[in-house]
Amino acid sequence: VAIVWRSPVEGIAEVGNHWTTAGMPWAATGALAASVLAPLATAVAPLEAYLAASTPAALTAAAAEAGLPLDPGGRLVLRPFPKLTRPEHVDHSHEIPLMPWPRVYADLQHSGVRNEEAAEHLKEQMMMRPEPTA
Repeated sequence: VAIVWRSPVEGIAEVGNHWTTAGMPWAATGALAASVLAPLATAVAPLEAYLAASTPAALTAAAAEAGLPLDPGGRLVLRPFPKLTRPEHVDHSHEIPLMPWPRVYADLQHSGVRNEEAAEHLKEQMMMRPEPTA
């Protein structure tokens, strides 16, 4: 979809409010999620989010619900949640919902050479964090 956001995190948070209000789980992934989990001084692109929508028509409807125009060259890519990662796996402890960091890492690795550095930075930062205690 087409977007013109100065702050990608603020932009996706605003759009995400539409999905949350409509009862549609969503979560940021890729470079967008990595910019929250392990900020790096490089540009955030492409922007990606998963939605609890299983068909292209449902994704299109979700984009329309949030007022996002479809554009094949748009900067925000909407995808259905992967089969092994369900909405209940989403991390809600940040300003926006995020996919689990290993999924964010994998998505970065598959989004082009430019994001490999961000993927390695994310992995290093997350591996250094202490495990949460019960």
